[in-house]
Amino acid sequence: MEVKNEHNQLLTNVINLRKRYALVDKLVARPFNIFSILRAERNERFTHSAFIAELLNPNGSHCQGAIFLKLFLDEIKWDSDLTTDISKSIVKPEQYTGDGFIDI
Repeated sequence: MEVKNEHNQLLTNVINLRKRYALVDKLVARPFNIFSILRAERNERFTHSAFIAELLNPNGSHCQGAIFLKLFLDEIKWDSDLTTDISKSIVKPEQYTGDGFIDI
């Protein structure tokens, strides 16, 4: 009888854990992936890299200037000279380096 109670408790714990994970998924939109929706998960050269480069480009079609580039550089704690004007940055996807390609 004790083993049955342990199994029931284990199943209850698993059910509760799955409910918590489902709630977290909903709160942070974890399952959402724009590239999956567009069926473009595999071709990063023409999807992921191009999309991210466009967002980071101060002259991008989003018309938001350098805001996305600034947020990215802040996130990675990029330590730049205070006189650097990132609005003049050039952001390109898939650049050949001599040894291969760099994404952005």
